[in-house]
This record gives sequence, C-alpha cells and structure tokens, in this order.
Amino acid sequence: MSDRITSEGATLADAIQGAAASLGISTDDVDFEYDREHLAGGGATVRIFATKRQGGAPRRRVDAPKPRHDPRRDAEVKQRGQAAIDQVSAGQDQAVVPDLNSYERRLIHMLARDQGLATESIGDGNRKDVVVKRA
Repeated sequence: MSDRITSEGATLADAIQGAAASLGISTDDVDFEYDREHLAGGGATVRIFATKRQGGAPRRRVDAPKPRHDPRRDAEVKQRGQAAIDQVSAGQDQAVVPDLNSYERRLIHMLARDQGLATESIGDGNRKDVVVKRA
C-alpha cells in the first residue's frame, strides 16, 4: 500500500506538484482527493491527500465539494458587518469584524464597498479580521 501524504498549495497544480516531490514521483502518477474539511472551513489554499497511482489504474480525482454556506451564519456575519459600518458612518475612525473565513470576509468587503467605505483584511491564517474604515 502506498504512503498517503497531505499536500497544500495556492492552486491544485501546486498541491499536486508538492505531493509529487514528497512522494518522489512524477505529477502524472499522483492520485489525490481534496481535503473537504479544509474547503468547507473556507481555506484559501488547496489541500489534497495524495498517494502514488497504482499500476495502470486511471488517475482518480474526487470533485471538490462546493462550500456550504449557512444562510443563518451569512445573515449573522452581514449583521456584524453592518454594525461596524454603522459605527464608522457615525464618526468612529474604524471598526473591526473579527474571526472570519475568506467567504465571510468577502461578504463584509462587498457590503462596506457598496456603502462607500474601505476595508482591509488583517491577521494570519484562514480566519482573519476585517477592518472597516472611511475611504
């Protein structure tokens, strides 16, 4: 049985290339599945589980699942974003909406932009904060 490794990259091609290097094989011989938890968590990168393709078997690719967004969570995030926007519109220099994944940050960026305000993502990793400020 082949070793199963985890590889991550900015794109699928990067993740496959990293897996091939780790396994000491060509990219054509990498068999992989997407890390569904990473995708569902709003990961900004592509993470795969990879093994060496066996014999003449066709390369197996499991389609990436569509991230599932909870409409209630989306409404809550938009409400938090609107509260920050209201604070800045009322004269505060800036307001922070903390602990957001990439999809949630996008919601805040679009909401603030539509109301003539500027935004900036700050922090490291997949969960970052959005700072709302005057444009």
